[in-house]
Amino acid sequence: MTTLTFSNKTTAKKFGKIPVVVLPLEDYERMKENLEMMASKKLPRIITKARSDKKTYSAAQVKEILDLR
Repeated sequence: MTTLTFSNKTTAKKFGKIPVVVLPLEDYERMKENLEMMASKKLPRIITKARSDKKTYSAAQVKEILDLR
């Protein structure tokens, strides 16, 4: 397997005759996650409900709720 190393800048390249964009994996994963969230039909309702509940949680409570300890 060939490993290519690029700078952290997004660049346009050609792979054969196909134009491609090269970007850091972290940026790609963030973009993919954002697209998945935007495509969700349920997420806007969850956000609206959470905003109307007006509950606040401390960082410790969030960690406990999400079982991140």
